[in-house]
Amino acid sequence: LLFNLSDSEIIMEIMNGAPAHWTSILTPHLCRDVVTFQASIKYHEDSLMQMQKSRFVRNKPSGSRIEIETNAKAHPVGFSPGLEKPQFPRDDKTVSKGKTPEDLGARACRHCGSPKHWDNDCKHARRGGRNMRVNAALADVDYEAAQEEYDNLYY
Repeated sequence: LLFNLSDSEIIMEIMNGAPAHWTSILTPHLCRDVVTFQASIKYHEDSLMQMQKSRFVRNKPSGSRIEIETNAKAHPVGFSPGLEKPQFPRDDKTVSKGKTPEDLGARACRHCGSPKHWDNDCKHARRGGRNMRVNAALADVDYEAAQEEYDNLYY
């Protein structure tokens, strides 16, 4: 070795190169020396290798199983699959004061599709407003939750 590292430093260096979820299985903070840590790795070897290959599975309260893939897709805050395409041409000339949706990772304006301003700051906001909440009783729950998240960022 080129460096004189303590046992805890060696363990820390090994864990820095390992997948993050290994920490919960190996519990390196409980290993007092490298030999104990090595024994822990050997003991949990099959579990550690299987975690990388398999999908994570979680049980629902009803007893059915849902598979959760490790390559999850992320959407901007306020995104909903039920959100319609913008009715008006994109207007990047209008820029909101302070943080914009683009800065905070929120969805673009629903009126024109610009990430430079919030829905309420869009010059087209008043024109399409009359059609906005028709049939609210039939509204999509996911859409309403996404809109609430978006509004929380704005206000």
